[in-house]
Order: sequence, then structure tokens, then C-alpha cells
Amino acid sequence: MKQLILIDALALLYRSFYGIRDLSTKSGQPTNAIYGFLRKINEIKAAYSPSHFVVVFDGGSPDFRKELLPEYKSQRKPMPDELRLQIEPLIEYLDAADICHIKIDRQEADDVMASLAVRGQDYFDAVYIASGDKDMYQLINDKVKMLALSGKIDVFDFDAVVQKTGVEPEQIIDWLAMVGDSADNIPGVPGVGGKTAAKLLGTYGSIEALRKKFPDLPDSKVKESLGKCWEVLERNVKLVRLDTALECGCDWKDLEARPINPDKVLPMLDLFEFKSMAKDLREPTLF
Repeated sequence: MKQLILIDALALLYRSFYGIRDLSTKSGQPTNAIYGFLRKINEIKAAYSPSHFVVVFDGGSPDFRKELLPEYKSQRKPMPDELRLQIEPLIEYLDAADICHIKIDRQEADDVMASLAVRGQDYFDAVYIASGDKDMYQLINDKVKMLALSGKIDVFDFDAVVQKTGVEPEQIIDWLAMVGDSADNIPGVPGVGGKTAAKLLGTYGSIEALRKKFPDLPDSKVKESLGKCWEVLERNVKLVRLDTALECGCDWKDLEARPINPDKVLPMLDLFEFKSMAKDLREPTLF
């Protein structure tokens, strides 16, 4: 069975960094984010035995999103120094472990993963995206699903999207355009929350259809807000729609999951002082 797993690198690093505190080497090198990252990807690999596996790093925002909304992601604080110090050592580990990683300058990880997922659904039996970003919901179908980054490895599928948002994956772009996305500093329509947006999309299907039927809507504060926000909605649709046509500079063979060479990886684990991980690699169990 051919399975592709895409890892949102920074999302997992941030979760690991804040979820595991006060872990560093004797020399003072922080390793908490690396430890959480490696533990999670090892857990995912053990659970799914993917044929293809890739870690995707964020390369920055494309110009068109900043042009549409200068405040796009402007609320985000700079990466903490203790986390930044762990990026290069992690990349060195990925190279030693022969784990493919991708970063495209001025392209967001979400768009890179979206491009690989859309292209991969015709090649793989299943595509799993390990990410916590709501933007990725728009990609979910019978072939493409999400994996939780925190806690146990839960699969987030079509039904889970409907249960969480009230709309189907193909409506997520319009739903996010109406609700907004605080994670990316995208403002939505005032007075329109998740439930209201889901109700409107459940009735009319899309923003385009809603606009056509707008004169027939009963007068309300929601109608008043919508009437003032058509340009905002048009802009937001462009902001939240993922680019699925990026050229990622690799082919499927490059993304193949390869067995770890202990001779290359153990020195890295010893450097990080991850004794339990090193022991597991030195003394693998049969069960």
C-alpha cells in the first residue's frame, strides 16, 4: 500500500517546544523541540509504515497574500531564540536519517503540502497531512486526511470536518472567508461566527450563491454586515485558498521512506543526549 505522509515542520516544532519544557544538553543546547518532533514522527511512522514521507518547512509568505492584506500574519511574534537554535540541528538529523525535507523560498508550507497532496491523491492509496491548520481542511476527501499533532494520532477525515465546522471540506474556503482566521490575522465578517456561517452555507451552498440570493434574505444584523463585506469576502477567499499547483522540485522517488542507518543517526542522538531513543535504535525490540 502506497501512503504519503506530509509533516508540517514548524507546526510540530512549536507544539513540541511549548509542550516540553526545560530539556537541554549538559552544554546548554536546547533540545525540547527536537525531542518532541522526533518522538512524534517516530510514532507516526510506526503507526502507518508510510511508503513516502516528507517534512515541509515554511519558506515565508508569497507576495500576493501580503498585497491582498498587508496585515497578513503580522500579529505573530518572532520565533523564540531557544527554538530557532534547534532548527539547524534538526535539519542535520533529517539529513543523517535520510528523511526528505522541503523548503521553498517565499512559499508557505501549507501551499507546498497542498500541492503535494493534490498531486499525490492520484498516485497514492492514501495521503496524510500532519498539521493543525484549519486551512488544510479544504483538501480533505476520501484519499486525503489529516493527522493530529498533539496527543494520540487521531485521523481527521470528511466527517470530522463536518462535525467540527458544520460544513463540508469543499465549503471550507467560503466558511473561513466568512469567519476569518485569527491564526493568519484574517478578519471575517462582523457578527458572523462559525455556526452562522455554517447555517448560511448549508442553506445557500456558497458565497457566490448567497450573494445572488442576498436581496431575498430577511433583514437582520447579519444581512447588514454581509452587505458591507462583499469585497472583504472576495479578498478572504483568495487569501485562504491554498495554492495546489506549486512545483516542488522533486519526484515521488525523492520522497520515499528509507530505513535509518544507525551508524549515521546514533551520533546525532548521542549529541542531543536522547538516551532512550539511542537505546531503542541500538537494541530494537521484536514486538
